[in-house]
Amino acid sequence: MSFNINHITLLHKLRQALGLLAVLALWLSPGGAAAQSAAETAQQMKAGFIYNFAIFADWPAGCFKDAVSPIIVCIAGDSDTLKAFDHLKTKKIKGRPVTVQPYGDAVSGKPCHIIYISTINKFEAADFLKRVSGPGVLTIGDAEGFSGLGGIITFYREGNKLRFEINSDAAQRAGLKLSSQLLKLAKIVTDKDFQR
Repeated sequence: MSFNINHITLLHKLRQALGLLAVLALWLSPGGAAAQSAAETAQQMKAGFIYNFAIFADWPAGCFKDAVSPIIVCIAGDSDTLKAFDHLKTKKIKGRPVTVQPYGDAVSGKPCHIIYISTINKFEAADFLKRVSGPGVLTIGDAEGFSGLGGIITFYREGNKLRFEINSDAAQRAGLKLSSQLLKLAKIVTDKDFQR
């Protein structure tokens, strides 16, 4: 009985959180969505999605030093993209603080738990994936075919809506467990979908 209540509560929370993403840009900046470019608004929405992805993901043992070590979100993108993720620095995920840094930040020397690769260039995305894919790394990208390159989550547009697909094989290779509630909201693909 408690499982069913927990299941319903988690699903309700996820739906509510993802539903609120449509108005996320309104509270992220004092000027509201009208003062922002479409690109800024889109990146802020993606930041909100990524925050929710992390809530419904479990990393393999050994990815964190202890129970309060931060979740490190790395951004492979320009300064405007990095800025869109600033608000995550005040958040917590499963009791862990969130650190946001540019990919390749030599200062921290800490590994990425999540990396968002914002390029739409398929060759650049493939190059990034070769360098960053591995156990305990949730890879998320914008390039068409990103999931087929081995990325875990790919953003795509369906009409005027932002959607995402999940490569379940890539998630398994990384040792990441994604909640069934999250999987229900995604288009699920596997490596076989990209073989010719």
